[in-house]
Amino acid sequence: MDYCPFTGTPCSSPKVYHITDILGKEVKQMHFCQNCFLNQYKSKMHEVISFINCLISEKEKLLSKKCKCGWGLEDMAKIERIGCPECYETFKEELMPMIHKCQNGETHHIGKKPSNYEQLIEAKQQKLNVEEQIQTLRLKMAKAIEIENYEVAGVLKKKIEELQTKVNN
Repeated sequence: MDYCPFTGTPCSSPKVYHITDILGKEVKQMHFCQNCFLNQYKSKMHEVISFINCLISEKEKLLSKKCKCGWGLEDMAKIERIGCPECYETFKEELMPMIHKCQNGETHHIGKKPSNYEQLIEAKQQKLNVEEQIQTLRLKMAKAIEIENYEVAGVLKKKIEELQTKVNN
């Protein structure tokens, strides 16, 4: 037989209401029969229902809010784009937390180039230089084969293979 969480007295009625209370890492679950629940929370039910209605009203207001372009938050969420420049002002309160997160803590536009742009360009240039070297070595290898200098062609082939593994990694 279970005990009533309020009175501590034995209660054999089926538990139909369940409340989970989470405070930090502590999780407390309470299970109530209908009588105990209504006796304890009857006075507070009006407050709870009022609070839920307030939340629903706020959500409806937020979803009905539209920009001059006719877009709302639902439209933006569907296609994952902002409707127009005016949307940034209309939905500033809703968008700023997302912009802050996406731009590593910045709330204003910080440029079109990634922060490691210079490194990316340098790496690309190095790759192009290696590819040019491979092309030059292939031409030299073809000439060495043409004049039947297979030892030089073999050395050039090994160099080409080394450079290709460098490019692929």
